[in-house]
Order: sequence, then structure tokens, then C-alpha cells
Amino acid sequence: MWICSCFWGGGSITSDAQDNTVGGSNAGDSFDGTNAEANTLFGKNAGTAITSGDQNTCLGKDAGKSIDTAARLTALGHRAGENVTGQNNTIVGANSGFGVTSGTGNTIVGVGAVETGNRSNMTAVGNNAGNK
Repeated sequence: MWICSCFWGGGSITSDAQDNTVGGSNAGDSFDGTNAEANTLFGKNAGTAITSGDQNTCLGKDAGKSIDTAARLTALGHRAGENVTGQNNTIVGANSGFGVTSGTGNTIVGVGAVETGNRSNMTAVGNNAGNK
């Protein structure tokens, strides 16, 4: 049985003084000194543009890749919320929320949901939901 030491046995992932926890190539690599706080970023390029954004959770390759100063993005899945710069968005599913850029207050769940169109205050649930 293979067990990843990062979760069992005292692995090497730790949080910094601002409560940021990162893992993966380029994840969280643009933090501006002590300005970014309470971010959790795992996956290649996850949250790579964050300079001073707070309370973002991005899990998956390129998840939340473009968010920089905004707060409270939850992006789970391969390329989930990749282009998002707006805050207060929850995006779950591979390639979901790809079309959302500056939109805020969205809840998007489903593979490929809202791949096109910048939206705000939208709830889209299901495979390819919210695509025009």
C-alpha cells in the first residue's frame, strides 16, 4: 500500500506566517510579502497570480490561476476558475467557470459549467450548465 507522506507521517507541507499553505509548481508564487493571507493552493499554477488576495482555496492544475488581489475564490478541479479575477466565487468541476473573469458572487458546479460568458450572481449546477 502506497501512502503519501505529505498527509501521513509528518510530511513537508506547512503554512507560512500569514496562514498560506501551498503545494505544486508555481502555486502561490506571486505573494507580495505579507499581503496575501489565509490562502490554500494545491496544484501546478494554482493561484499563481495572487499578490494580495486573501482566503482563496484553489485545488487542481491551473485552478484560480488568474486571481490576484480578490478574495474568497473557491476553485476545485482542473482549470476551475482559471480566468477569474472577481471575488466571492465558488467554482467546482473540471474546466468550470472558465468564462468568468471579473464576475462576482457566482456558484458554479459541474464539468464545463459556464465555460463562456462573464457573469455575476449566478448559480449554475450540472454538466455544461450556464453555457449560452
